[in-house]
Amino acid sequence: MLIKSHSAFDYQQTRERMLKAISDNGLVLFGEFDHAKAAHNVGLTIPPTTVLVFGKPL
Repeated sequence: MLIKSHSAFDYQQTRERMLKAISDNGLVLFGEFDHAKAAHNVGLTIPPTTVLVFGKPL
């Protein structure tokens, strides 16, 4: 499931708050994909864009 949401905080604060919420709720961070970095690697510029993949394994 993909959830997209606007935040009242800047990018870095939002990322840090999400990572803390994941940890505080006993969830596992399986991966973090930095699309802005990947875009930069091929000569493109996009705003900070990160996908966090997390969950609770059975």
